[in-house]
This record gives sequence, C-alpha cells and structure tokens, in this order.
Amino acid sequence: MDSLSLTRALRRLQRTVVMLRTELRHEHVDEGLIADIEAQLEAGIATHPRTQHLRHLVDDLRESTLTPRPELL
Repeated sequence: MDSLSLTRALRRLQRTVVMLRTELRHEHVDEGLIADIEAQLEAGIATHPRTQHLRHLVDDLRESTLTPRPELL
C-alpha cells in the first residue's frame, strides 16, 4: 500500500469512526460500523508498518461496546 492509498484508507476509517461515535452518543451500538472498521483494517491498514497499532485500538473498542463497563450503563 503506497502513501496515497494509505492516506485515503485512513480518511475513510476516520469518517467511519466518527459515525460510530455519533451512534454511541445516541446509545446505539452499530455492529455494521464496527464490522466495517474491521474490514477496512483487514484491507491493509492494520498490516502497514506505520499503522499496526490501530488493530489494538479497534479490539479495545469492540470489547468495550460488546461488554460495556457497568458504570457506562
């Protein structure tokens, strides 16, 4: 993945994350958006040396939305 492709993929990922944040603010967990984020990472973002840390952030996000902490309820 070249720099231009990576930049475009990261912008798309950012837009998807913003949509997910909006849904979460309205107390709605959109599994489709989480799946889309995972698919975007699998498409090459997570395997790029400069962005491998994003995989852990998405794993944390998935864990917190599927098993939210009691204080969030």
